[in-house]
Amino acid sequence: MMVENAKIEGAGFSAEQQKKQEEELARRKELCRQMIGEVMSFSRNYLDAVLKMVYFTESGTKETMTTGKYQEKLTEVDERRRAKHDALIDSIAIANRYIRLNFGVLSDDDLEKFIEESKKRKQLVLSVQRVTLPIGIIFPESMNAINRQQVADWAMRLAEEMKLRDQS
Repeated sequence: MMVENAKIEGAGFSAEQQKKQEEELARRKELCRQMIGEVMSFSRNYLDAVLKMVYFTESGTKETMTTGKYQEKLTEVDERRRAKHDALIDSIAIANRYIRLNFGVLSDDDLEKFIEESKKRKQLVLSVQRVTLPIGIIFPESMNAINRQQVADWAMRLAEEMKLRDQS
């Protein structure tokens, strides 16, 4: 019995397997950082689009255009703002999903499905210690990621904080 225990204790990754695991873990962590950076960038882009819309509506432009031309231009500015908002929401969802699947504690069914999908895509399945993550991962738990107004408010605060940090 003692010999069998000693054999089991000696089990593990080969040096090559260990190196592959570590390299892939580093790659995925870097991808997470890039995704979070994209969320921050999309927040700034969204804030810029909102400010452009506010400027347009409050700059007195309405008096210099026909009603039809003003409405056309307002629609164009609003569509750009909405597109930036949609891109932000998508980037949050993508980052959260990637982080949760690769590093978060998953149910047995979700973990099994993730492993199967990874194998189908011929991706290395990481043997990492999974961690308990907050519901929102990259945004406050009190925020509902499908509530457009809450996402907008959060993005505005984030973008403002980033601008203040950049200025100091």
